[in-house]
Amino acid sequence: MITSVLAMTRVETMPKVIALDYGDAKIGVAIGSPEVKIAHPRAIWHAKEYSEILGKLKEILQVEDVDKILIGCPVGLQGQSTVQTQKVKQFFDWLKDNVSIPVELIDERYSTQSAQKLIDDNKREDDDVAAMILLQQYFDKL
Repeated sequence: MITSVLAMTRVETMPKVIALDYGDAKIGVAIGSPEVKIAHPRAIWHAKEYSEILGKLKEILQVEDVDKILIGCPVGLQGQSTVQTQKVKQFFDWLKDNVSIPVELIDERYSTQSAQKLIDDNKREDDDVAAMILLQQYFDKL
């Protein structure tokens, strides 16, 4: 019994990665450990101001042992930059200057469509599931 409790404690304290699915009105948040390689949806933030987003992010960083933040970067189907790509890159540049851990951009093509298929419920917001898919794809490549 003690061994399983110790093992469970060790898993809970492993460094984690957060993924953000950044949008104009909402941000999907997912979290997971690269050791376990399982991503979990965490939250959907209805925040528009960078300072509000940073406050919510810092709340998670105070509780979780996070060593990296990933931000999904939307690109066109042929890899071209879009208006939303520029907005995400602007947020990325700002965020990496305002947190003390690494921040990376990752390709988010098809994550929202995959999330919609996964939850199969048009009434439920899917931003956190889209972030989970981004993070799981990242873990699968490790």
